Amino acid sequence: FVGSEMCIRDRAMVGANAKLRIEHQETQLTITAADVARGYVHVAGASRFSVQTNSRAGYSLQFSPIGSLFASVQVDGLSNPVRLGPDGGAIVQRGTVMAELSHELSFRFLLRADAQPGTYGWPLQMSVRAL
Repeated sequence: FVGSEMCIRDRAMVGANAKLRIEHQETQLTITAADVARGYVHVAGASRFSVQTNSRAGYSLQFSPIGSLFASVQVDGLSNPVRLGPDGGAIVQRGTVMAELSHELSFRFLLRADAQPGTYGWPLQMSVRAL
């Protein structure tokens, strides 16, 4: 093309993604006889993490149970407390995240009726998914 200019626009489509960076995560859950008698165990500041996403819609935190220690769990530290059942669940965080957004979560595990005192592995696995 002599004497003329040709302009090519290249537009790449980037899929929505989200990244979870764990800063602190409890590895064990200790249940005492007093916890069993009370019916729950509360763990403050059990998880500290940040999320980074390019999704304008937001992201979803997925909580998957490991074992069957609890009947339900209340998660505190996001916009509102959320109660999840024994099968875990997802908590949706809407909106654009311009920078890494840090969170600290506390958990109140409502124990199963057959719970026994002891030290167990942490009963929840957390992951993130872009919306």
